[in-house]
Amino acid sequence: MDGQDDDINYNNEEMSELENLGFDRKIINFVDPGGWLCHENYIFDFRGRLVRKFDYSIDNCCIITNKPFDNGVSFVVNDPTIEYNDRKYALMDFYGNILTDFFDSIDEGWIDNTYISVERNGKWGYIDKSGRSVTDFRFDWCGMDYEWINLSSIYEIVRMESKREGVHVKLGLFTFTGILALEPIYKEIEIKSKYYSLKNGHERTSALLDDVIFATDFDGNKFRWTHHHGLERI
Repeated sequence: MDGQDDDINYNNEEMSELENLGFDRKIINFVDPGGWLCHENYIFDFRGRLVRKFDYSIDNCCIITNKPFDNGVSFVVNDPTIEYNDRKYALMDFYGNILTDFFDSIDEGWIDNTYISVERNGKWGYIDKSGRSVTDFRFDWCGMDYEWINLSSIYEIVRMESKREGVHVKLGLFTFTGILALEPIYKEIEIKSKYYSLKNGHERTSALLDDVIFATDFDGNKFRWTHHHGLERI
């Protein structure tokens, strides 16, 4: 931004609250009018006025699918000064209420701004944006697979380590509605969908209703899952 744009956002004769707290006003320059800046444990408006102060620093690792508080919540870190791998994360709402215990790690993005996988004691599970657990913590890995499954942000592969000889992991499937469509017992999962670029919630719901999911177990048995009929052996 040039100086003229700065004059729109600031009264140069009076320091903003952001500057009074010791922050460089340049960090606000790329915030759009009407937008917010989340910085450390503060939220400022686009003019550098203090909106809210929290007890914990915002550490929104969910950079793929949303910014802090895009869906009303954000993750905070217990101590931003410690090593990254030693940090713990909890879900917080816009009013500063901590909604969950502190987790060991969080996934890189929300599924449809509703669900996210978090890690506790070496196992992964899903919570919603109210902090409620929607699965137990039993998965060894949940990944951002929906980006390459059908570019629709509908599904995410869950994995469990296998004790079967020659088998590394067993696969399952979590959907954006909070359903564990397939338990993690399969070798391969394939999704047949006619929806590849979804623009609204109606199309996303239609995709879930119309998609056909095929799964193969480690004995070669094949199965089909649809929203209407559930799991069927084929």
